Amino acid sequence: KRERGASLSLSEVKDAVELYEDLPLVMRIILAEAVDMDYGDDPKDIVRRLYDRSDSLPMDDVRKYYTEGSKKPSRRDVETVLIDFEDAVVMESGVDSQIPRQARKDGSAPGSADARAFFDKVCGQSTFQPSEPPINAGEVWVIRGTNAKKDAASLVEAMEKRLEESMPSWSERNAFCYVGDPSLREGSEDIFGDPVILIASKDMAPESSRALANLSSLAALTGTLLFSLGAFGSNPVVLDRLREANAVADYDLGWFNELLFPLAASIGAIQLSHELAHLFVAKRDGLKVTPPTILPSLGLPYLSFLNRLKAPPKDFVSLWDFGFAGPAAGLAASFAFLVGGLQLTTTVDAEAARYLPALPVAFVKLSTLGGTLVDQFVGGGTGMLLEQTEGMIPLHPFAIAGFVGLMINSLDLIPIGGSDGARVMQSILGRLGQTVVSGIVYLGLIFALLLSNDQMDIFFSYAIVNTLAQRDLEIPCRNEIDRVGLPRAAAALGAFFVAALVLVPMS
Repeated sequence: KRERGASLSLSEVKDAVELYEDLPLVMRIILAEAVDMDYGDDPKDIVRRLYDRSDSLPMDDVRKYYTEGSKKPSRRDVETVLIDFEDAVVMESGVDSQIPRQARKDGSAPGSADARAFFDKVCGQSTFQPSEPPINAGEVWVIRGTNAKKDAASLVEAMEKRLEESMPSWSERNAFCYVGDPSLREGSEDIFGDPVILIASKDMAPESSRALANLSSLAALTGTLLFSLGAFGSNPVVLDRLREANAVADYDLGWFNELLFPLAASIGAIQLSHELAHLFVAKRDGLKVTPPTILPSLGLPYLSFLNRLKAPPKDFVSLWDFGFAGPAAGLAASFAFLVGGLQLTTTVDAEAARYLPALPVAFVKLSTLGGTLVDQFVGGGTGMLLEQTEGMIPLHPFAIAGFVGLMINSLDLIPIGGSDGARVMQSILGRLGQTVVSGIVYLGLIFALLLSNDQMDIFFSYAIVNTLAQRDLEIPCRNEIDRVGLPRAAAALGAFFVAALVLVPMS
């Protein structure tokens, strides 16, 4: 027997929870209510409170209630509890499919006391009027009810103010978001359910291995170097000069580095514009973002730079701006480098032309927009340049960087998982709408892999890396009820159209 005041060890709590969860549902209800808790609360909290109050619990009465039914819940009460239990199971399933894992990490669930405190002190007639107590859905809590404010933005602002006034320390541990009902239960205002309050841990930083992230970045940088080297690999003048230098043991390759640097630097400059645009929005809106991880690719220098949000953004407008800014800036820079590089290709002097890198014709034909621009500038718009199936097209390093930049940034706009395109689409259609779109796009990728041998490497690596690195949706915004306006939706539609022109191969 333990001394008074001693606490249960972790192993003892684990064993007690297993015993508690093996009890019939009615018995669990009675035990939870005996210590002023709800059967849906965290079993670990119930077990600890049962232990703390073991000396004062009327266990004889509890046994009597269960065996004789003197205070056993009525059939109607049990049926009500079973309905509530089923609803909680459906809610947890919806949360698992709609809320990313980084927002519901194991062991990060807010305590029942914090959920109840939010329910009692923040919800109310002047903010959010609850229709039922908080529902425990795994690592998060959900509160259903009605918005008493004129709109979602006013509600979130009022609740944040009330939190600051009544429980300033609550926000140091937890976060709340106003989102669509994850259980998809039909509601009075929306076919997929009325808005709810989602309570989660404040710590939404993704769990990832730094070593694995560094390995990914190293592989992508190596791929970029190999791509740059390969662009000069078909140039006979460059190859002959390298062979001659190797034959006489002349390892001064300064001249080759001078050839390589403009290509590598311009590829880097395009990605820099992408990341600076993300950084600008993050600084403006106070977004917390992870350091970027470079994702490797087959057929391209790299796939993308992965950066994840660590805390909920204010609303869909902020999420849209963050997601759209990067690829929009990257596409603009890529287009500028491509057009400028194509003009330089046509005006370069004869000696410099002998040292130009080149792209295979088959590679250039992978992009309708890029291939058309190359044909217009270099081939005079006759189409003869791209009618051939083999051969190389010499291009200025800026043009090659711009061409692959168009493809990299267009791939980033594909709306699946947690890509920038998915952030944009989620801001327009909502979390459920983006889930549907993501499924359709995945099917499209499968068909593309089956029907196109030329793009096999690029789309295959994209599908694999995206599935491993960013298959989840973005973390919830504090306000996911107000969608972006028509101008942003129109801009997104234009960006998706450009991305399609880039990624669809020439016929």
